[in-house]
Amino acid sequence: MDRWLFAATSLLIFVVYLLTLAPDVTLDESGQLATASMWAGVPNPPGHPLWTVLMWLFIKLVPISTIAYRVALASAVASALACGLVAMMVSRGSSMVIEGIPDLNNIEQRSQNAICAVAGFVAGGLLGFNGVLWSQAVIVQTYALSLFLLVVTLSLLLRWIYAPQQRRYVYWMAYLFGLCITSHQLMVVAMGLEIAIIAGDSKLGRDLLSFNCLCWFAGLCLQWSHAIPIFDTSNRMILVIFNTVGVLSLVGSGALVLKTRGLFTEWKSVLIMVGLWLAGAGFYFYLPLASMTNPPMNWGYPRTIEGFWHVLSRGQYDKINPTDFIREPGRMLDEILMYFACAAEEFPLVCLLVALFPFAFFLKMRTRERAWMIGLAGLFLCLSFLVTDLLNPTRDRQSSDLVKVFFAPSYVPIAIWIGLGFALAGAWLEANWQRARPG
Repeated sequence: MDRWLFAATSLLIFVVYLLTLAPDVTLDESGQLATASMWAGVPNPPGHPLWTVLMWLFIKLVPISTIAYRVALASAVASALACGLVAMMVSRGSSMVIEGIPDLNNIEQRSQNAICAVAGFVAGGLLGFNGVLWSQAVIVQTYALSLFLLVVTLSLLLRWIYAPQQRRYVYWMAYLFGLCITSHQLMVVAMGLEIAIIAGDSKLGRDLLSFNCLCWFAGLCLQWSHAIPIFDTSNRMILVIFNTVGVLSLVGSGALVLKTRGLFTEWKSVLIMVGLWLAGAGFYFYLPLASMTNPPMNWGYPRTIEGFWHVLSRGQYDKINPTDFIREPGRMLDEILMYFACAAEEFPLVCLLVALFPFAFFLKMRTRERAWMIGLAGLFLCLSFLVTDLLNPTRDRQSSDLVKVFFAPSYVPIAIWIGLGFALAGAWLEANWQRARPG
């Protein structure tokens, strides 16, 4: 049933996207991205190597209409598949949650299947017809593919949580997460996925946090030797965020060492995950190879070392300027309110309230369902509040319109929570109705 739901949701959303697809180049970066796709070249920094190669392949395999139309069609396919996967995750996940709560698991299987399927369809539809996602799914842009990779990563994470002994799922998740960063660098903040791993397997999470600590110590050494230019900028908040993540990793690792009474017992799995993540992120080395062919779109000439770092570090754009939440907590609060205002524009207010409903059942859930909820919460915090802090926007309309597209990945956990909320509400009503029926 879940697979049929995935197919139906994806197909319906794709048809709507197809009917509203941009027929040719649009504004913003559409022209240069389409040119880079045509020649598998190097578009604007940070290069988007995975996106470029996949779009080039799609152009060759779907020889219809204009080049821009084909790339926009690929965006529609990626977005529709992402929404179908969200529908499938909600249907499967809500079914497992309902079966694990004693007050709800006595409803008929047929009713449970119907409730979960409808909830999954609602979640996929809300995400697919979200204004921001829809606007990026019908034009030449990179956000659709990065969102699709994020959703696939979440699907593998959910599968692993229900079978922690089958490490291949978490290995594939690490590799896809590395690829996700090559599609869009902002996805690096999705490191909140580690929280789900910690909740799902304490020993594996402990050793991952220990590896974070090693990276933190190495970063501090490089910072003291002035080998990392980003730490030498005038904005001290970059170093504050880096040290905050390091300290939290150290505290979390220490707590898990005391809980599990061990350390580095899962070092082989951690090394495999790190290696696969680096293999995925290593797709950036496609940029100098493509640049050597001298395609029509060859931004920054990354075939040289200087050009490669220029493209990889987004050289001609503004540097990262996080909000100083220590000196200006009011400004940070204002930005968080702006984020919720943007989310309220994309989802009906009643649906945002329904998204809180699963947390009312949190204590009644089994360990693995709690791990899934905790992982989604960690991912949401990183993709919403941390992204908002890094973007440092203002509350004016122009700024909010410019940055709202970067909030699209954070809408994935919201859509999943909305689906779970509808499923749990429907199961609760069905269970109480069956108890109240005569006889």
